[in-house]
Amino acid sequence: MKFENLTLAAALACLLAAGGALLDGPSEAETAAAQAADLAEAQQAAQRFERDLRECKLAKGPTADLIEIAGTDNFVCREVAIEPTPAKILHRYADLAGSKL
Repeated sequence: MKFENLTLAAALACLLAAGGALLDGPSEAETAAAQAADLAEAQQAAQRFERDLRECKLAKGPTADLIEIAGTDNFVCREVAIEPTPAKILHRYADLAGSKL
């Protein structure tokens, strides 16, 4: 193989001297440890969210919810208005109930 660029040849020599560790990637043990850490972090985040949701509902009432702030991982506690069921759906339920009698 002919190298016209000495820098490229030096970089290739360094890579081969390192045993190709950059090409191999992380070992299975490292991958398993990273996955376990990610799982533990996700479980803690879920527990924090549930705790914050309970506190939000206690403070603002049963219709309160945590709303995510756009572009962040933060939430704000807001009272969410319950939307009434549209009349069209109520009429459809009435029609279905009447047809079963």
